[in-house]
Amino acid sequence: MVADEVPPWVGALDVVLAHTEDPGDRCSRVDRPRPGAARTLVTAPDSGPVAAAAAGRAVLLPPRLDVPPGFSFHRALAAWLTVLGSLGLLKVDVELIADELDREAERDHPVHESFVNPAKSLALRVADRTPLLWGLDEVATSIGAHGAGVLAAFAGVASDVAGYPQALTRPVLHRRAVRGTSGADLFADPDDETGGLVRVLLLAVRQGPAADAVRHAAEDALPGADVLEPAVEVAGGDAVSAALLALRFELAALYLGLAAGTLGGNPY
Repeated sequence: MVADEVPPWVGALDVVLAHTEDPGDRCSRVDRPRPGAARTLVTAPDSGPVAAAAAGRAVLLPPRLDVPPGFSFHRALAAWLTVLGSLGLLKVDVELIADELDREAERDHPVHESFVNPAKSLALRVADRTPLLWGLDEVATSIGAHGAGVLAAFAGVASDVAGYPQALTRPVLHRRAVRGTSGADLFADPDDETGGLVRVLLLAVRQGPAADAVRHAAEDALPGADVLEPAVEVAGGDAVSAALLALRFELAALYLGLAAGTLGGNPY
């Protein structure tokens, strides 16, 4: 289960995976010793209250390289996938993920133009628009939340994040998205408030018949929407696709931030 705080019923038969970028974060469950405590892994800086709380009570995995706040997603992902693999709960090749992320970083390098640079292309697609990051599966929706976080933090771009079934329950926004992606009027004002200011990005990670059915329904309703589906670009399963999509959002946010002047200068 995923939660902001560890439930009180967690005990010796459970495993807790915790992550923070803030060395001063309050790790409320780690610093409370009790009989039969769960086995705990904490990915966090190796100094500060979190590290002190974890000493003797948890395995602390500090970063090997310092990165700016907001860019530790893949460190936590690699650690957690390794733990899940050791428990026999998930079979993932972490080295394959690392190789694919290296290739994605090369594709997204600043020397490459936008037509061959997926991160630049994504940045251009959401520039001057409100991105609607609608996940076609639960993993994609979670990656959308991460994407919204980095777009807000580094580019000042506010996004809507939802699973596509949830988006259907918001009729006004969904109708605006339909109008904005229909392509019915080639001469429509792109700044028309009826829908031109939104950009629908359908995010897909999981593969299979159920995922295909949701994707086809979303594409039928939103024929002009962008579909970000890393599985058509790389092999390796859901974990590779999720990691690649997260990195692409991070680099797109950096490009937008640099273009807007919110990075590399005075953000105020």
